[in-house]
Amino acid sequence: MNDFADWFSPIVVKELRQGMRARAFLGIFLAIQFFMIICVVSSLGDGSRSGVTAIFWTFIGAAILFAMPLRGLAALNGEMKGNTMELMLLTQLSAWRITAGKWVALVLQTLLLVCAVLPYVVLRYFLGGVDLMDDLVCLGFMLVGSALATALTVSLSGFMQSLFGRIGVAALFPVGFAILTAILDGPLGRSTSVALRTWVVAAAVLGPLLVLELFELGVAKIAPAAENHATRKRLIAAALLAASLVLGRFLHGDAGFLLTLGCIAAMPICITALGEETATVPSIYRPFVRRGFLGRALGRLFYPGWASGLPFVLLATGVVLWAAHFSWKDTSAMFRVEALLESLFVPLAIVRLCFRRVLSLLPYYLGLQLMLFVTAITLTANFNNNAPQLLFAGCLPTLGLLLHLWGHSSLEPMGGVGVLITLISLFALFLYSLKEWKAIAAMEREAAALDALPPAGAQAEEPLAEAAAGSGINGSGTP
Repeated sequence: MNDFADWFSPIVVKELRQGMRARAFLGIFLAIQFFMIICVVSSLGDGSRSGVTAIFWTFIGAAILFAMPLRGLAALNGEMKGNTMELMLLTQLSAWRITAGKWVALVLQTLLLVCAVLPYVVLRYFLGGVDLMDDLVCLGFMLVGSALATALTVSLSGFMQSLFGRIGVAALFPVGFAILTAILDGPLGRSTSVALRTWVVAAAVLGPLLVLELFELGVAKIAPAAENHATRKRLIAAALLAASLVLGRFLHGDAGFLLTLGCIAAMPICITALGEETATVPSIYRPFVRRGFLGRALGRLFYPGWASGLPFVLLATGVVLWAAHFSWKDTSAMFRVEALLESLFVPLAIVRLCFRRVLSLLPYYLGLQLMLFVTAITLTANFNNNAPQLLFAGCLPTLGLLLHLWGHSSLEPMGGVGVLITLISLFALFLYSLKEWKAIAAMEREAAALDALPPAGAQAEEPLAEAAAGSGINGSGTP
């Protein structure tokens, strides 16, 4: 234990040794050193330093926020391609420790880049015209953003095996950028001047929960089928929504902004919960069955599978609707949540009813969501608030959500049509989920039967005890 490497997790040591020798890291490190020297030498001249400052931070941002997080896309995918994931899982390393170790190794490499940039930041301060504290704060925010982006890419790397997964991951970045632009340019971004204190508090409270969420999304992809990660993901989603509601109470002026952040952060878990298949391993249900009626009741929300994910998402959105309407009297937030419900449940009903014989429905669900989003982006450019287009927008999921985010007025007729279509979809989903609940009930009975059996050691000792009693031998082995 005297070796420095023994102080850390073995997966962190392995990834650091391989990552720091990789051509990608060496190329980024040498390139950023080269550009930093050029920027500092250019600052020695008598010309304008504003352009040099912009180039300086552009290179730093490109390396920390773009180049280093992109390396996370090969984190889990490389192990799965090389068929080494099974060997790693045979050790004492769990799937969660493997994912977290790869993320920590990439963050430490990013921290090394930040430390390499610090001398140039201090040197620019001595050259004059630079606020050192502002530069350090900006560098700190970049490091935090890089850690979140790295967690996202590491969690997505498990989906890079198939061609459809690579296309979906590639399309996720422009879709996320479009959603973020819609939020910032919509009524939420224009009417709410979010203070720096709110951003810091949101990053400190919601940031760690978001990292845990991304970890669980990646871990669930590589974990064995006997491990239950659906319950953990849904608990994290509940914690995100609860934290945003509590922060909204203390920061009432930015309550709508914090609630929107919590909903966006919990949305990936809700989408995957609606696309999960029912678990057929009885051991997953044993922790719930052991707690009797209360455990089975909680299992209706936390069992793996879309049948329990449906009431979980409904309960979560019901809490958000209650907070938006009754607590803060925010009707616009209420309409946004209703449009979000339509965009979640209507595509799910279409996929469940049209692709019944497909084993894994999550790719079809995500593909339909992507098609609807691209269609909605195309239609919002030429949208007018007349009656025919409002009725059409109410029938098309995702379009109504984007219109609400972009702040179109007079959308009440669209909301009524969307609520009707959502209720019809929910009724169809609940009817279709009855078959899933029958399978879950069978798994619960098998789990209860496993708990009723005596331990394996007791089963082996019973025949020996009966034979000893028949031969007149006592427990010490003597007649």
